[in-house]
Amino acid sequence: VDPVTEQESKSEPESVSTEASSGYSDALETVLAKHYGITMDNYPLLDGSTSTRSIVSSLYNAFFNISEAGYEGSKLPGTPSKTVPSYRKLIQKEADMIFVPYASSAVLQEAKDHGVELEFHRIAAEALVFITHADNTAENITRDQVREIYLNYGIRNWKELGGPDKELVPICRNADSGSQSQMDNLILGNEAMHPEILDHYLLPLMWDVLEAVAYYQTGGFEEHHALNRDCYALGYSLFTYVEDAVRNYGMSGLKYLSYEGVAPSEESILNGTYTLSDGYYAVLRADTPADHPARKLLEFLQSEEGQKMLESVNLLPAPEAEEAGPSGGYLDPDNEGQVERQEEQEKKDLADLSALFERFGESPELNPDTYSSVGSWLLDHRDELIEKGIPSGRIAYYWTLLQRLNNLARP
Repeated sequence: VDPVTEQESKSEPESVSTEASSGYSDALETVLAKHYGITMDNYPLLDGSTSTRSIVSSLYNAFFNISEAGYEGSKLPGTPSKTVPSYRKLIQKEADMIFVPYASSAVLQEAKDHGVELEFHRIAAEALVFITHADNTAENITRDQVREIYLNYGIRNWKELGGPDKELVPICRNADSGSQSQMDNLILGNEAMHPEILDHYLLPLMWDVLEAVAYYQTGGFEEHHALNRDCYALGYSLFTYVEDAVRNYGMSGLKYLSYEGVAPSEESILNGTYTLSDGYYAVLRADTPADHPARKLLEFLQSEEGQKMLESVNLLPAPEAEEAGPSGGYLDPDNEGQVERQEEQEKKDLADLSALFERFGESPELNPDTYSSVGSWLLDHRDELIEKGIPSGRIAYYWTLLQRLNNLARP
């Protein structure tokens, strides 16, 4: 639906014009597109996280008459690349603008290593939330408890959080996901999760996390290890994603935990009392020219009509005071202590990976020239590794590590 109202379209300056696109009919562009000088030919390359796909598709719908243009041959990505891969595409100039949660310290360091300065514009509010089964009597979780659970696996029973005497099953996300970036930025400080949690409870998709939390105690999802039915799962996700899943896709059996005594809600997120509030960002390279079409789309998103469009797809309006970065702060890639801890963790992980290969009679030399091929070997032999007792979560963790190191090594 074209978000420009009839009154606004009448008031647009007649001096605004655009050249006809060379490959498409003028009729494809809406009034909004003509106002901002956007055509099918100059439309920027967009990408983003799973949770921001609605932004990408809604923008395309706003600027082009879909009934005539269709999607075939358009610059609308068929599927989102997800958070960290989207950042990498932007850094490598394979995308003009992306819509994502704020970058993790590892992504910021990767951009710096490639000589790229990222520019962040918060366009919608969002928040990291903790979820459990609706029947769980636990109501609240604190920052110290989250850290104790995910860094040390030091809390394994819900009674320590004021809940029932049942096992606490901590679901976690893969390192390149948006919700994991938020978890790292806001709470974990990029410290490594406990390996047992990574081995047994890592899930690669946002929807999988919701299903696991809703059904884990009844064995409702297929791949698990040492399932104890006398349990409830703990998971984390993003507020608007959970709300959309419940309202529009039939997800049920979930409830939010309060964080430090404050329940997540539209009101508490927007007024800042829920302290894990952050947002979705339109991110560009800082050297993007002032007249680039991506900046025209950003201008629209920051307008009143653009904010209405975002609200129409169940996103929360951006705070008036735009401050890039999670409210809980993020680790500075120039922080020597953080860099040293990350390097030490990488050395340990690579040593563990070498030991795994030795168990299976393989001895690849792990260096920037082999990261990609070793990662491919892991995927090719995944089923065999699982059959021999290597948890799928550990395989996914090693593969993600090798991908990140390979990207850092690329010129």
